[in-house]
Amino acid sequence: MNKKEIDKIIKQFQNTNFFTEEGEVNYLNYKIEHPIKDIKSTDERKFRNAAYILCEMIKVGRRPALYILFTAFEENKEDFKRLEIIAEKLEPIDNNEYIDFIFDFLTKTKSSNKSRAFIRNLIIFFTRYNNNKKVIARLDKLAKSKIFSYRMKKHFKHAKEAVQGESVFSFYEDHYY
Repeated sequence: MNKKEIDKIIKQFQNTNFFTEEGEVNYLNYKIEHPIKDIKSTDERKFRNAAYILCEMIKVGRRPALYILFTAFEENKEDFKRLEIIAEKLEPIDNNEYIDFIFDFLTKTKSSNKSRAFIRNLIIFFTRYNNNKKVIARLDKLAKSKIFSYRMKKHFKHAKEAVQGESVFSFYEDHYY
């Protein structure tokens, strides 16, 4: 490809408003059809990319992306490998519906060898909220819950302390995973 062809392609994309002036993807204008199709794909690469794009769209306030992500959680509730991929891509967003959904989904997830990596990724995700009162309260509730093991409750307690800024969270302190 020569420079003229490359410039033509760049100009086409600039006209679609998919990119900002800095060359970043503009998720406000990104077509939602692509991640909708790819989040249902059996191709792991496409699935990963769709999960990332949906999370980026949610960050910029694209409400439909939020519901597509919720649907992806529900449709994959037995496939912990795919749930783990989604959890890896989650970003802390100050949206009560988002926070509540993820906590509620976590509460419904039975702790097992298969689900541990997914639960671990969710706990790590929650520790990225700094001093968020809702996240602190929900982690405290999980730390006192009877549905999780003693060790898991200990992780929730440590995560709560990390969100409060009282400590640095690590799963590897007690070699649980």
